[in-house]
Order: sequence, then C-alpha cells, then structure tokens
Amino acid sequence: INDAQFCYPWGITMDKNDNLYITDSHHIRKINISSGIVETIAGSTTGYRKGGYNDGKAKNAIFSYPAGLIIDNNDDDGTIYVADCQNQCIRTIKNGIVSTIAGIPKRYGNEDGPTNEAMFRNPHALILNDDGNLLVGDENGLRKVNLNQKIVSPSQGIPKEPIFSLTRDNFGSIYVGCNYSILLL
Repeated sequence: INDAQFCYPWGITMDKNDNLYITDSHHIRKINISSGIVETIAGSTTGYRKGGYNDGKAKNAIFSYPAGLIIDNNDDDGTIYVADCQNQCIRTIKNGIVSTIAGIPKRYGNEDGPTNEAMFRNPHALILNDDGNLLVGDENGLRKVNLNQKIVSPSQGIPKEPIFSLTRDNFGSIYVGCNYSILLL
C-alpha cells in the first residue's frame, strides 16, 4: 500500500471480503487490506492520462474520470457499478468485462426512459436501494435505474439539484449529499 500512487481518487467502496475499491483518474483500483496489495482491475494503462471510452475486457476498457462506485454484495459475481462521470454513463465490471448499462457515452443531458436512450449529466454517486434498483446522483438530481426493466426515471421526493454523494446506514436509510444539505430518503 505504501508504494502505490493514486491520481484523483474519488469514489470508494468495500466488498464483503473487506477489500477496498477506488475510482482513480481513469481506472478502478482494488486494495486487498490484508495483503496490502494494490491492483488496477479495470481501465487501460496505455495512454492512461487521456481518458476516453471503450467497453470490453476490464484491462482494455477506457474510463474518463469515473466517480462513484458500488458493489452488489448480494450478487455472487460481485458486480461493480461505476458512475463514469465524463463519459456520462453508468458501467458495470462483471467477470472481467466492462459494459455500459445506462446512458449514451459522451452525450450529456437529462433524458429518462430506456437505459440505452437515457442521458446523464456528470453522474457522481451510486447506491443500490432495497428493491435492487441503482440510484444515480448527477447534476440533474437523483435518478433511478431499474436494472430489471432497464428504465431510467427520476427519483421521487428529492429536489432537482446536483447530487454528489450517496450512502446508506445499516437500517437501509439512504442519505443524499446535495449542494448545500444532507437529505434522508
């Protein structure tokens, strides 16, 4: 851990085995706390300072300032969801493959609807709710991605203002970091 270097670490989450995962400039990194090993699990290290967009094998995928991330610890594969901020989309890392599941890469906006037609504006934060839906905080507010129906919709009860952080407590309550306040869902 002491020899590893990071560039703009933004999002951080932990898996059920107590490994840390960090979004780092154009990469997703994993820290095995017990061994102290830091490894890049996704994001090409070729031309790593440029960023860009490419799905596929995790080590060949290209991200552009990924921000928030969350691991589905209820999924046997431990799917990782990533808010790829400057690519304006939500991506997954599963079984060594990076895929875009919502948003149109490199096109920002505020469009709800089918996940392949929805548009985000700088998605920053992610969390899974109790229903298994992905909540996304972006500059348009809080959005819900129904992973089964593949639909993006606005989340009810939250003002339409930029959302920069999301977390939940052990009782399932979700906390939302907005511009000037912390809200409870």
